[in-house]
Amino acid sequence: MLVVGVWSSVLNDSNFLVAGVESAESTLKLSQLVELGGKRGARIAVAERQRDVAAGAVELRQAALAAATARAFVAVLAAQEQLRLAERLRDLGEEAVAAVAAQLRAGGASEANVLRVRVLRDEAGLVLVRREQELAAARVELAALWGGGDPAFTRAGGDLWAVAPPPQLPPLLERVDAAPELALWQRELASRASAVDVERAGAIPDLLVGAGPRYFSDTGDVALVAEVTLPLPVFDRRQGAIAAAQAHLATGEAERRAAVVALRTAITRAHTALVAGYSVATALHQRVLPDADETLTVSREAYRRGTLRLDELHDAQRALSDLRSREVEVLASYHQTAAELTRLVGGTVDGSALPGEVMP
Repeated sequence: MLVVGVWSSVLNDSNFLVAGVESAESTLKLSQLVELGGKRGARIAVAERQRDVAAGAVELRQAALAAATARAFVAVLAAQEQLRLAERLRDLGEEAVAAVAAQLRAGGASEANVLRVRVLRDEAGLVLVRREQELAAARVELAALWGGGDPAFTRAGGDLWAVAPPPQLPPLLERVDAAPELALWQRELASRASAVDVERAGAIPDLLVGAGPRYFSDTGDVALVAEVTLPLPVFDRRQGAIAAAQAHLATGEAERRAAVVALRTAITRAHTALVAGYSVATALHQRVLPDADETLTVSREAYRRGTLRLDELHDAQRALSDLRSREVEVLASYHQTAAELTRLVGGTVDGSALPGEVMP
């Protein structure tokens, strides 16, 4: 900092009677503040750390947006599959109504049977409407996350059944320190530590160095004047500001430790849900659904032999459809949990990749 000052003084005679100006002097002085204690470097370090914090916050938001987009994409895939199942169930209801009505005309069914299958068909129609609404909402949400308005695609393509065994928990917990959330905390702590350095540097007084010419009007002489000023911080040593910055740093360290515990808990919870989802999906695919398929096959044979009523066959078909709907829910939950786990650890997780695309 450069300071320019002009001073003028008037000297009177010893009798303090002013009849005119006996002598006058004018001084032009240039002053430069010399910062000590590394103040400038400390301020630059704070600015750089704050820039790092801002960049880390952006990265964290981007990771959260990517996870939300992945979950929304899975929701669209699941809604499409649920709609397909609802359409199939509605079609089966229509077929059942037509068949029972034909049996009624032939005297092989009662009016009660016709009414019952009509109720089942109408119920399937209501489910279909709900599934259509769910798909429309899922498409709008996905388009919004992509920054668009109305969805510019008609269908999303992807394989919900592409699941892999979940990874082990210990390797995931080992990645906690490098997770985006904790990486941001590391940058925040570095910024707060730099703020402590700034306050400590501020406790060191600065030098004020000045020099300039002094002009004596009575003699016409010119002299060079120089001065060095060093304040003595007797009463203001910035102890309060230093203590406040240190307390802010200590609070941040405590908050980071709490964030570590919370993150480990969230990872453990997500991993548990991922393992459970994989187990249920595997059981449905390998045991439950094959048994339900076989039950439906046996029921169809019994219906053709006349030992099973059509409404009972329809019940078997509904049971299989409900199980397939449950499988879609489990698979969607699995992939969405995998996306959340990927966000938490800040990298890919085995079983989390779900390749897909949207069709215009």
